[in-house]
Amino acid sequence: MKLAVVKTELLKRLETFATNNGFKIVKKDFALRKVTDSHTAVISFDHNYWQDEIHLFPYVEIKNHIIHDICNKNDFHLNYTAFLNLFILQKIINKEWTKDTRWQMQYKRKDRFILYSIHDIDSVVQALDELLPLALDYEKKYSSLNAIDTLYNTEPTYEYNPYCSGRDVYCIIGLIAARLVNNPQYSALQMTYSNIVDNEDFLPETKEAFNRIRLFLGNVDIASVSNN
Repeated sequence: MKLAVVKTELLKRLETFATNNGFKIVKKDFALRKVTDSHTAVISFDHNYWQDEIHLFPYVEIKNHIIHDICNKNDFHLNYTAFLNLFILQKIINKEWTKDTRWQMQYKRKDRFILYSIHDIDSVVQALDELLPLALDYEKKYSSLNAIDTLYNTEPTYEYNPYCSGRDVYCIIGLIAARLVNNPQYSALQMTYSNIVDNEDFLPETKEAFNRIRLFLGNVDIASVSNN
């Protein structure tokens, strides 16, 4: 079983969904992508594959253009503003999420599709009929700056936040979002995130990028940034 065959067939089966919801098929990335003025939304399939077994990990991600632009201006590479495995998203929606859920699902291989033959695509498509509407709701919910601020800065859960890959990235996104929406707790959040970055064993480049971004946010006209 070849990954290229699975990719071609699965994306072909998703063409109607993509067209109806404003996405374009991006075969080289094994993904569906939608670009708007404010954000980019992606539904992607990370994968591991062997000759007789293919694992597909379905993800949804949001890239808020303003937050990404600020990171780029300060030499910090940010892959996404918020992202999530769709199986984990389903657990969260069903109120079955705990801080151990992600690791338990990885161990039990419940965070992926496992294909042993091309015929298994039928069951993948059937499961995606339930998962893809969750991805659309996710995009709708987390595409705005206010939503990102709420996601990261409401009683910050950076220690095991399912929407972010690490505390370092969490601190940077949370700081930028809070400043852009004039969060009244910005000063306290800045102190919290600065203390985390100063005291954690992050890469020196990450610490430097955080401090550049912090200074940038303190000196920039937020209204002009938000309107660009």
